[in-house]
Amino acid sequence: GREHTSFSDVAIIWHQLWNFINMEPLE
Repeated sequence: GREHTSFSDVAIIWHQLWNFINMEPLE
């Protein structure tokens, strides 16, 4: 199986995390 995470998987995870952070008001 794959031991490492592909760049596509990282990009998807980062986008979802980024969207989650942007949803929260940073004050």
